[in-house]
Amino acid sequence: MTERYPVYSHLYKMEDEVADVGRWSEVIRDLGTGDGEVSQAGLFAIGGVMIELSKRLEARWRAAFDAAKAEALR
Repeated sequence: MTERYPVYSHLYKMEDEVADVGRWSEVIRDLGTGDGEVSQAGLFAIGGVMIELSKRLEARWRAAFDAAKAEALR
């Protein structure tokens, strides 16, 4: 299916990372509602992971959009 419709390949690659956004959101929420303190280093590390995740998702989203556009123009 992905060979015939390249856009699906890009969407499949995004699946786990989209789920990770939800998981990271839960971590942030849990940190914000807990009684413990969060270290600056810990927040910096989480922020770095989320920034890299967002960059990968944006690149894959653009690739999927471009593939969909190319498919529509066929």
